[in-house]
Amino acid sequence: MSELLKKYNLTILLFTVMLYLTSCDDNPVNNDNTVNKFAPYKVGAYWLYERSQVGDIEYYYSEEVISKDYAQKYKVIDTHTFIDTVISDTVYISDTNYVRITDEGIILSPPNGMEVYILKEPYETGNTWSYESIDSLTYTFEIVEDNFSIETPAGNFSSCLKVNLWDGYNSRLLWEAVFAPYVGMVAFDSYNLISFEIP
Repeated sequence: MSELLKKYNLTILLFTVMLYLTSCDDNPVNNDNTVNKFAPYKVGAYWLYERSQVGDIEYYYSEEVISKDYAQKYKVIDTHTFIDTVISDTVYISDTNYVRITDEGIILSPPNGMEVYILKEPYETGNTWSYESIDSLTYTFEIVEDNFSIETPAGNFSSCLKVNLWDGYNSRLLWEAVFAPYVGMVAFDSYNLISFEIP
């Protein structure tokens, strides 16, 4: 099914960002040119994730870096792909977002929204940071483990950061993700990295 997604991406010249076929220790990325080791963003970088199949539907998510603006700000295309295996129907939903990379963290910078750190220094267990949404709700990110290991279809990754996002009002877990050094996000919620390319 990943071949089908790649053909679609080449056709519209838009797909998604980040994935590796090796472990962190064997990662061939040029570390000297990486502003933030947990976000090796470059134009042309691509990550593809797969969610555990639910019923007859296959779920994929991808990111592709299509341009660099200024001050390490990158334009990315996020694509959700849903494949109904019974009727052989495929639905694509794509959005444009911006990600800003600093030596202090990774900032999600949507076109029509507020900037939010999704990862922030210091990269150690227990570090938390919060933000208030436009509807005055408070959300808190927390690094719950700074030496996490994970196995994905794209490889085994160690020395990772596991990050949770909590609803500050009632402490509900809203999102969890794993960031691997020199690879980026290798898992989030029920999605796991299955392939990636970093030029």
